Amino acid sequence: MSRKVFMSYSWKDAAVANRLYDDLVRSHINVWRDQIDGDPTADFQYEFLSKIDECDDFLILDSINYRQRSKWCVHEIERCLENRSRRNGPRIIVCLLDEDGEWRWHFGDKSKKEVFTKLNRFKYYGLYYGGTYDNEGIYQKSLMEICSLFDNTYIPWNTLPDAQDLIEELSAMEGEISRDDYNLLLSEYDNILRTIKAQRDAEGHFKLWLNDCEEIGIKLFFPAWTYCVWLGQNSHGGRLDEQCLEQFRRLTEAFPDDPRGFRGLGCIMAKLGMHEQAEKVFRHTIAMLNMPQNKHHKDYAEYEVTYNLAMTLANENKLFEAISCFRICDGIARRQGLKDLSMILNYAHCLAGVGYLGSIKKMLMSVYPVYSLDGEFQAELGLTLAALGEVVTAVKCLEKSYSLQPSVKNAFYLLCRKSALGEHGEVRDMARKILDGDSESQDDLYWKGAICFYLLGNEAAAGAYFDRCGPAYQWYGI
Repeated sequence: MSRKVFMSYSWKDAAVANRLYDDLVRSHINVWRDQIDGDPTADFQYEFLSKIDECDDFLILDSINYRQRSKWCVHEIERCLENRSRRNGPRIIVCLLDEDGEWRWHFGDKSKKEVFTKLNRFKYYGLYYGGTYDNEGIYQKSLMEICSLFDNTYIPWNTLPDAQDLIEELSAMEGEISRDDYNLLLSEYDNILRTIKAQRDAEGHFKLWLNDCEEIGIKLFFPAWTYCVWLGQNSHGGRLDEQCLEQFRRLTEAFPDDPRGFRGLGCIMAKLGMHEQAEKVFRHTIAMLNMPQNKHHKDYAEYEVTYNLAMTLANENKLFEAISCFRICDGIARRQGLKDLSMILNYAHCLAGVGYLGSIKKMLMSVYPVYSLDGEFQAELGLTLAALGEVVTAVKCLEKSYSLQPSVKNAFYLLCRKSALGEHGEVRDMARKILDGDSESQDDLYWKGAICFYLLGNEAAAGAYFDRCGPAYQWYGI
């Protein structure tokens, strides 16, 4: 059974909430939020509180609007914390929509403590960059990390193309289309964008748009491509998934020389678990990008398609081939100045899968200046160094990882390596301090159990923690 997620946010942040909700649901995460899943005939307050009581995860879109301009958010937080004090859960997941600052005091009241006690027990996912909401890099990285909490894979879709793309395609058909038809097609796309912004179903508008293209007697890539992208954004399983797959197949048949359709086809195949077919499509897309006429596509799409192929190969357990693709991604990222920690970590995991620990160290050290202030990166480097027997240096990395991201998991990694150095007294003291912490998420309970089992030798206490973790943690094999 999938975990139930309650999304708590200010309606003033609805634009971000809409996108995040769509991306999580498309990644097969069971999210509830008002305005989408709420029953319009239900008692507003009762429905909200009952959904909080039922949830396994409480997802907060933390912002100035959330803290200072939404009284109802106070009630949601209080109900969540009340449930945490009574039972196991829910797990709290916090996304920051604004840069950290004094606004994060207890709803603007500096005389009170922060709304969350022991803030450093929580992992924060930033959806901002330089103080503003960022549509791409920061957002995509956080989405991948959030999906990984649920053992789900996030494959990002392109946002709907800008109308300028349509204007350029129509302008290239000058003499084949009248000015009235030109304006009609632009107007219909504008209606589609307004419908989507209003959170209404746009399928009827898309079909009218495509039908008008047929009646006018012109063959345009943009309308068919945009419809496919929209289906991909809204396919949460079942009919729309299959419809999206079929539409992308039709698009590639109608426009066999355009790599964009093939990349979309590969993505929906990968999402549906059709890894072998997705691999073939991604390889074909890369070959198309290397054709001279597609240079303008290659400049922006080569990295994404090669990364798609690398992840598909990894899912097929073709690790050596995946490593070759990751090596290409790494080269492109360096040339273009891209930062993508998820790619670096997935690259490292594939290298670990074939026992190339020395190569992992070399690769991680080569990008150290870029990612040195990221806790996940420091943990990966520390574990790699420990596996190579460089325990003293590993401990330094794991200490930095824990200071940057003080989770129970990172504490366990650090304590294991300190124990290997014979620092048993310090290990026991720190372990007890971690166990006394009030972190009660299932992930934290699991790692508390691991501390008891491996470091303190207390099997009974470990079993008590593991029993509270639930079936999702059985695969760890402890």
